Amino acid sequence: KNTLKSSRKAYLSHIYRPERFFTEIKGTSKEEVLENLCIAIGKREKLPEGFLESVLIREGLGQTDFGNHVAMPHPHKLLEEETKVFVAVLKQPVFWTKNTVQAVFLASIGNRQDECLPHFYEATARAMQSREGMERLIKEKTFKVLMDILDKG
Repeated sequence: KNTLKSSRKAYLSHIYRPERFFTEIKGTSKEEVLENLCIAIGKREKLPEGFLESVLIREGLGQTDFGNHVAMPHPHKLLEEETKVFVAVLKQPVFWTKNTVQAVFLASIGNRQDECLPHFYEATARAMQSREGMERLIKEKTFKVLMDILDKG
């Protein structure tokens, strides 16, 4: 059980990385937040061409905010080899589609076969559904808190 938990933790730390965690993103709309987040990401690593446009297309197709002050926007098609998530804890909450959001999990699911992907979905969904966890992340704004929340269970 400990070995399995250790391998899952290592897997999550490959998807969620400190350099993909942001606390200075501002915006008054989801579009402005996403644009500012993509600009900040671009200063740290290269995004695929058309990434922001693909995310905005997906936003137009349906809701990506889920309550608990969290949204999980993502491109409308696969654009990268590896799965990665960029997390932004916003300075101020923003009305998204139906809810106010302050924690943004910008996911880019990779097109490479990945047998651990279900664990990513499970851990991420559990973290986003935790009111206590999201409140703690928004208050403390640290990568360590994010990983603690993802590691629960």
